[in-house]
Amino acid sequence: DTSAAVISPDSQVLSNIISSQTHIHTRFGGVVPELACRFHVEYIDEIVQQALDAAGVTIEEIKYVAPTVGPGLSPALLIGITFAKGLAASREIPLLPIHHLEGHLLSPVVQENNVPDHAVGLVISGGHTELYEIKGLFEYEKLGSTQDDAVGEAYDKVGKMLDLGYPGGPLIEKQA
Repeated sequence: DTSAAVISPDSQVLSNIISSQTHIHTRFGGVVPELACRFHVEYIDEIVQQALDAAGVTIEEIKYVAPTVGPGLSPALLIGITFAKGLAASREIPLLPIHHLEGHLLSPVVQENNVPDHAVGLVISGGHTELYEIKGLFEYEKLGSTQDDAVGEAYDKVGKMLDLGYPGGPLIEKQA
């Protein structure tokens, strides 16, 4: 997916625009990296503008740019990082690289701006199934992960084997 969000100085999510690529990857039963990259290149400008419009702000009001830097599909990540670097450089504002899995770990608490001092976080997202000890902001220890496919990948494979379609998780859930 290609997405952009605008976050206020007090950590409120003002907009969160997500452009799904499911319709592209469905016929292949999973993500095709080259197609994902093409989609990112084609739509990233539009998605960012939609996020700004939905938040009611202009690009001149943006104080930081925070791209996802990994882990993930390197070619797709490169599109977002390159866009973000160009935007930050042209506006002369700081670039704040965000670790993909850290974003998932913090997503439940970002609006409350209340990172727990100590917690356990489970990330189940597409290609990642991992358990972390959260010791504080920017302090995480990986406790374990799947050794082969992530849960999302396994669901996609099962969905394909059962002729349910893609993505497998929601389709299997519907059947259950």
